[in-house]
Amino acid sequence: MDFNYNNFTWTYDSKYLHKLLFVAVSGSHSYGWVTKDSDLDVRYVWIPTIEQALSLRYRGKIMHNIYNNIDSTSIPLAHYLKLLMKGNGNFLENLFQHKLYENEELVKKLQGIVKGNLHIGYLHHYLGYYYSLQKDMNIPSRKKRYGTQKLLLNMYRVLQAGMILAEFHSIEYNVKEQANLLGNLICLELLDNYLSNNKIIPKSVFEDLEALEIGLKAYIDKSKFTKLSPSVVYDRYYRSVLGVKDNMKDTVKQDIEVETCECSDEVHN
Repeated sequence: MDFNYNNFTWTYDSKYLHKLLFVAVSGSHSYGWVTKDSDLDVRYVWIPTIEQALSLRYRGKIMHNIYNNIDSTSIPLAHYLKLLMKGNGNFLENLFQHKLYENEELVKKLQGIVKGNLHIGYLHHYLGYYYSLQKDMNIPSRKKRYGTQKLLLNMYRVLQAGMILAEFHSIEYNVKEQANLLGNLICLELLDNYLSNNKIIPKSVFEDLEALEIGLKAYIDKSKFTKLSPSVVYDRYYRSVLGVKDNMKDTVKQDIEVETCECSDEVHN
């Protein structure tokens, strides 16, 4: 089956569609800085069979593939839920980004669980993401590969995402929408320059980013978000998706923990 988005076509075997939770558009098309050189980033979460989930030999893992200028990442449901539960901001955004395909009932249920169980781990994720980007700014090879403007836009995106999540309990991943919501004219100027191939960096960018960093830290210090992730809620969702009875929950929960691997952020799409 072909999924079309702008000038891109992503193909997936239709006989396995029922095993997909969702297929989301991520990267530059989602963040709002698409250029003529941009590829298409696709993130999809797939549901294992009960036999796979309960097997001691089963080791689902995150897989990356690049083909025809489409960068796709497949994520087993157990990995996805575990990292989502821990506060991974990328996976949080994937859940609410534009979908090429989705199991609407299961996605809406999970969105409700996430919104009802936001915790401080997400804010820490965005702040840590920002620090990682700061380091990239000081690595010549990374700076040359991605460019100063794109790294700065990523810095704005993650800090503003954290601020908006903390203040409005809203998930916003598009940098222009973020900047409009927060009234950040410097970010909007930087974005306009990047999209028009104007290499000028607006004045006070670094001071503005520092102010956002301080603001996010303050939100973390005074946040009313719980400091604990609701593992029981996510475990119950996992079992319901698989159709596993509650008396098997210990086996499934152990499987989630065994299968889980850390996924580094794809920060420069």
